[in-house]
Amino acid sequence: RRASPRIVDAGEYEFPLEVDFLPGDLILRNFPPSLRLKIDKVSEKEMEVEFRLLAPFPENVELQGVTLEPDKVRVRGSATDVVRATRAVVNFLPVEWKKSEMSSREPVLILDNSGKSIENLEVIPPDVRVWVSTVFRKVERFAVVKPRILGEPAPGYYIEAIRVEPQMVLISGSPEKLPYEPQVETLPIDITQSTQTVKKTNLALVYPEHRFQVSPREVSISIEIRPIRGEIVLDVPVRISSPEGWQATVSPPEVKITLSGYLPDFKNLTSEDVRAVAQIRSTSETSFITRVQVIYPAKFQLIRVSPEEVTVSLSRK
Repeated sequence: RRASPRIVDAGEYEFPLEVDFLPGDLILRNFPPSLRLKIDKVSEKEMEVEFRLLAPFPENVELQGVTLEPDKVRVRGSATDVVRATRAVVNFLPVEWKKSEMSSREPVLILDNSGKSIENLEVIPPDVRVWVSTVFRKVERFAVVKPRILGEPAPGYYIEAIRVEPQMVLISGSPEKLPYEPQVETLPIDITQSTQTVKKTNLALVYPEHRFQVSPREVSISIEIRPIRGEIVLDVPVRISSPEGWQATVSPPEVKITLSGYLPDFKNLTSEDVRAVAQIRSTSETSFITRVQVIYPAKFQLIRVSPEEVTVSLSRK
């Protein structure tokens, strides 16, 4: 038998290897004569436990506080490993964020400077109780105000603009209950047969109060209604005043006059409102060409006269 080395301090020691018993029909091959082992001193130290959350907070959850019991642990083992130990960490991964207080026992992990776990250390105690308290708050988002308009303006009119003040309101509530594309409707506004701007102040908004809240709850809306512009073509006879003792004829006897204006005004336009007049300059010529003069209401615009000139023929009565 070989004598084992006497261990007096930390360091490397060589121990002889011996086989106490093998059956007679077996033989040991490649048998090393000794094994070199490193002996280290036992060490321990106290470490504060850190809390580490493994999941981000939901949008409407705010962390109020964390309590660890105990908040310190002792680590024991090889002096080399104890020196490497720089952090004692407890990880927390909640299953759901529906409670204001959560509690569980979680194991304590010992990490080195690089964040790697050190496995060969005894942790006393091996786990701690974790209490997490949270506060649930409402999420706020901006929503577009959508006017709910019923009916159509009177014939010949159209909606030129819709002005809302404010255009956006603030909605608040749980994230899962807020609409993906937030918008809030107003109470209905009836513009049937309207011919002028419709204004509503302090118009209430309509929304599901059990899902979210809105601020402000009322808006002002102006629906600007304007007449539609258009054109009208009229066949108007050409009028002419004959000098005394003379008879006048005109060719062609009528012209086409195109006027522009608002469609509702065309309804009240009569044949007497639009006149085409050919002037006789003198009786020295019995046949001449003259420009047609058009008389029409000031609310309209003259676009064209076809033809612009006519032939006037004079003869003695």
